[in-house]
Amino acid sequence: MAPEHAAEGSGEPAATNHPDQMAQMSHALSTIAHEIKNPLASLKLNAQMVARAIERGRAPRLESAALLSQAVDELDQIASALSEAARADSGRLTLSFTCVDIGALLRRIASEGAEAHGRPIVVELPQRQGPLLALADPARIQQVMDYLLANALAYSPAQTPITLAARRVGKRLRVETRDQGPGIAGRDRAYIFEPFYRGAPPPQPGGASGGAGLGLSLYIARRIIELHGGEIGADAATGQPDHGASVWFTLPSATRS
Repeated sequence: MAPEHAAEGSGEPAATNHPDQMAQMSHALSTIAHEIKNPLASLKLNAQMVARAIERGRAPRLESAALLSQAVDELDQIASALSEAARADSGRLTLSFTCVDIGALLRRIASEGAEAHGRPIVVELPQRQGPLLALADPARIQQVMDYLLANALAYSPAQTPITLAARRVGKRLRVETRDQGPGIAGRDRAYIFEPFYRGAPPPQPGGASGGAGLGLSLYIARRIIELHGGEIGADAATGQPDHGASVWFTLPSATRS
């Protein structure tokens, strides 16, 4: 087992494709305000309904209480995504490296994801390469995979399978998600890993969790992979009937001592 140790980012801000920083800040603030507006309106409306019920000596409707809880959860997710993005941008994400069996991790994610979302999730691993071991922070790689899987689920038709794949390429491991959705437009691929960038809306209700509505999940994933010394990118998913998208990243491979 490789020794565990902690590492922090360099503190350098992420590169941006927007030369006008004031325009970028305005866009970010507009995006945040838009995402906060709906849960905040729901919170206000249902809080008023609960207050009126109490004033009349009645028990609040369970539906209102549930919607209050849901709105609070949504606001908490937005706050968490913003906080995580701020840590990523300033290089304050702390990682604890160890030897991670990527194949085992993907199988667990697929099993839990299929049960939670009612979607087929397929794991594709080479049969003759042995265990795919990486020097990585398992919790952070789980976080990255959660973001990529949520993105694939949101942007592909219901009931179509999602593929989680990994293989060894030289001294690195390549891990990817593949879906059968409309794919990622070529013009978007250069920007999807930038903060607050959002392409076309998902073709189905709901969206990826972890700040995807803010355009932060893929940015956070990028920063985590960079701190591992890896790369991340997106391509068209070859061999898929509706083209689809392939989002991939690389990690340094490891050996178990």
